[in-house]
Amino acid sequence: MLLALPQAIVASPARLAPRDEGSAKITQMDTDPMARAKAVAVNRAGYQYAPSLMGKASYHLGGSLGEKRIENDLKLWLEDRNIVNRSLSLDVAAASAAVTAVRIANPV
Repeated sequence: MLLALPQAIVASPARLAPRDEGSAKITQMDTDPMARAKAVAVNRAGYQYAPSLMGKASYHLGGSLGEKRIENDLKLWLEDRNIVNRSLSLDVAAASAAVTAVRIANPV
């Protein structure tokens, strides 16, 4: 039996590429420790943990940079979610049509 996967499940290599977060460096081998210290300070100020929005649950990303990161992640997630929703709608329509055809062909 051949199983046809919805188009949303077929991954595009471009979508699987990691984010460009800059090059990682081992602290001892950093050629510009002052620039690194400034970048660390920016991250500490901008990426913070915020209290849970759901009561006594885990903290979530907050701060000015954290909020921007969450916004960007949500946009990326919605792109994928919209692909899944379109594919799901097509699958539901096809399944509904098949059920209707069987009911018409075999009335109870």
